[in-house]
Amino acid sequence: MAVAHDGEANLQANIDNVTSVTLSGKTTAGANRCAVVGVGGANTELPSGVTYGGSAMTSVVSLDDNGAPNSSASLWRFLAPATTGTDVVVSFASGAYGGCGCLSANGVDQTTPVSNTNTASGTPTAPTINVTSAVG
Repeated sequence: MAVAHDGEANLQANIDNVTSVTLSGKTTAGANRCAVVGVGGANTELPSGVTYGGSAMTSVVSLDDNGAPNSSASLWRFLAPATTGTDVVVSFASGAYGGCGCLSANGVDQTTPVSNTNTASGTPTAPTINVTSAVG
């Protein structure tokens, strides 16, 4: 089965000095569902946690450059989310700035939903990053 976006998404593009953001999470009926939240910003920290309907989401990958302008980005996932609407809460230890979004997909491998990740930071003139693709 191929992975397919199920058409449900929610975006909070303007996080401005807050300690939590609440998004509306919803997936449509389908097999092998997965909800994904992306969080990023400048002059901000990584989230201290993300929940889907009160249950902790799993961090997939994150990068915090800890320098000027202290940019950060992270992805979180939650397998087999309910098909009813629920709150997705992104929490920060102190006031954060940036944006976040939630989307859902069907056809996601429930044992290994994300097989490979990689991160890089810096200010090169020709940035590159390599990620080994999954078999299949």
